[in-house]
Amino acid sequence: MSQIDPFSTGGPGSGVGSRRVLSCGLSFSVVEPAELVLQVTASDSAGSVMAERLDARSEGEPVATAELLGTHGTRSHVVRAPAGRLTVAYRSEIDVGSNRPVRDPVVWPVPG
Repeated sequence: MSQIDPFSTGGPGSGVGSRRVLSCGLSFSVVEPAELVLQVTASDSAGSVMAERLDARSEGEPVATAELLGTHGTRSHVVRAPAGRLTVAYRSEIDVGSNRPVRDPVVWPVPG
């Protein structure tokens, strides 16, 4: 596997250094069941996603997420979290030298 430098300044089409790693980790204390909308994933316009993982868990058990597409390729995820400790982890590798097509936005409401 090639080495990925998350701090490289190479831009789209620059060849070397055009891959980026994005990641985040979130933790919440949910006191009553809640519907959360998170914007932690790479947008469609960021480039081609080479690998991606979004993991939401409540008290260690997987929680389903639903993806919503917004304008300009933005992506949000709806999490219906039960009461308890909620953790969300995201990691992706993106090739910023190429773009994937921007998809049409999804209209609210999110199906049940």
